[in-house]
Amino acid sequence: MSERLFPVIRKQSLFLTQLEKLKSTPMSRENPPRNIDNSSQAQSGPDTSLVFPTVLRMAIDRRDSDLKSASKTKLRSLLIQSLFDHLSKKTMYPTHLQYIELLSNVIMDYPYLRESIGSGYDALLESLRNKFKKERQPLVANNEIQRLKERWARRKRPLQTAEAYPSTMVDAGEDERSIREHLRVIKEETEKLRPNLELLKERMALIKIYRRHFVSNHSTEEIISKFPCFRLAKMLLWDLRDRTNVDVDQQILSQLSVMAPKILQVSRSPLMEKFRCVVDDCEDGRLKKGLQLEAAILLLPALFKEDPGLLFEVEGHAQTCPPDTPTPKMVLKGCREGNPMQYDHIVVMLDGQSITEESEDISMALGLILCTYFLFGIQYPKGLKKTLTFLECIVLKMKDAAGLPVTIKRVYSSICA
Repeated sequence: MSERLFPVIRKQSLFLTQLEKLKSTPMSRENPPRNIDNSSQAQSGPDTSLVFPTVLRMAIDRRDSDLKSASKTKLRSLLIQSLFDHLSKKTMYPTHLQYIELLSNVIMDYPYLRESIGSGYDALLESLRNKFKKERQPLVANNEIQRLKERWARRKRPLQTAEAYPSTMVDAGEDERSIREHLRVIKEETEKLRPNLELLKERMALIKIYRRHFVSNHSTEEIISKFPCFRLAKMLLWDLRDRTNVDVDQQILSQLSVMAPKILQVSRSPLMEKFRCVVDDCEDGRLKKGLQLEAAILLLPALFKEDPGLLFEVEGHAQTCPPDTPTPKMVLKGCREGNPMQYDHIVVMLDGQSITEESEDISMALGLILCTYFLFGIQYPKGLKKTLTFLECIVLKMKDAAGLPVTIKRVYSSICA
């Protein structure tokens, strides 16, 4: 009724507020009408009137993946609209408790809607909140809203990825002369056809503080010149394992391989058809799993709607970012017919410099890229931050996934659906 009287939402809200005040005002008669008490009791009691449309219930019954899709779909929009219609009957300004109560009941009644990470309804909560914000746009000038914004608004702190290095640059028991000797041994050993990796690790560990201080204050070219052993893939992997106690190569193989088939299923990248042809043409089961993993890695940025050019590029084809981009990426060389999965070899690049050419496949190249981010203390670029954060928290399990942004949780839920 109020919609007909007042087309503008702000006026509707003011009208309903004044109406509630009139209802709550004591009446002069000794026996107030019973229907007022009944309505107030009904409003304060538990609400079990949530009913989904038939098409939505049918989709839940058949476990339709569009309901948990990371991107916008008709079914997911219908789900959010149904939740909004139900809750907006009570108020256009739900409290956190009202949100939680509604969504908790929803995932209890419909277990398929439970998300695979966090509380089980984080993505739904964010979508529902955004829906209310959008519908309340005409009310932004309301003084009460401004007061709440000033009270509860807070700045978001960016996710830190670079390690804070010690200010002291000399390791215990070392001096300038001993450091020069370690560097000489490292350089000579690296130049050998079959370098002794254990010797390199031992020497690098002795000058850890000096090494990290040098890395934080010099260019990529100077760092590779001073520590040429970082051109060896095994030394890059060792450096990250020494920092975090995580075997990045093994984690990618074990964790991302499980998600690969689903990533290929939900991806809408224009490269999908090229990748599907390569995977489907393979008859060897073990090799096919490896191809699925490689395709999933190349499709990850598109899954998060980010720039794949910050992760990989095909040699000889148009690039989406400058060649001297100050973040590491893999360059796929010798690709037949421009298909990224039909490469001859891979080079990991940074600042226009070749870091290593020892990547055996795309999964190993991804691990070396992550190692390079941590080795050089590079912040994740904005155009690839969600992808790299997903890899760091979900695949490598280096940080608690509970604090992930909702957009990443939503994508992860769609992969696990």
